[in-house]
Amino acid sequence: MDQAANVLGVVLLVAVGFFVVKGSYWLATFDERWWKRLLEGADSAWHHHVRFWRRELLFSLRLRDEAYANLDGAGLYVADEFARDALEALGGLAGRW
Repeated sequence: MDQAANVLGVVLLVAVGFFVVKGSYWLATFDERWWKRLLEGADSAWHHHVRFWRRELLFSLRLRDEAYANLDGAGLYVADEFARDALEALGGLAGRW
């Protein structure tokens, strides 16, 4: 009985030691993992933002081509305004337009 209790005690001691080491490692890297996930989410949101405004810019350029082909001055003005908005959202290039 004493030998079985000793083996059980050693197994429990090793298991508790493993969980203490694993838990301390988890706590030490928690902050790093949290920031990494936060930045990945921000990166994903930024890509979505750029994709959306790039799509809007291409749409406004297509509208501009159609208005130019139809000799529609008001349509050109509207398409230019859409393009300015998209360029401004993409990085402030509307002043160059």
